[in-house]
Amino acid sequence: MQAVLKEEPVLKDAISQAESNPALQNYLAPLYNLAYRLSQSPNQPDSAPTQHERPESPRPSGLSEESIFAGTQASKEINLSRENRKKLISSLEERGVLDVEF
Repeated sequence: MQAVLKEEPVLKDAISQAESNPALQNYLAPLYNLAYRLSQSPNQPDSAPTQHERPESPRPSGLSEESIFAGTQASKEINLSRENRKKLISSLEERGVLDVEF
């Protein structure tokens, strides 16, 4: 919000006048709201995404849409039955993995 106040000196002056003059106190909330909304506008370099925008996280290099989809599909096909869990534990123990704490 500080960037907005630097770019909009009239707004900064209005807020400081309203803060120092009790007769103008009823203007403070709308002025603060205006400053906040301006700070959230897309043309502000330091604006954080609003609740309606989801920031896109960078995809790890080497992963394509197809490989991500294939991994998702494969994870859906895993059978976590008691027998399969025992097989998984025994295969991990054979490789030297013991007592993993979660």
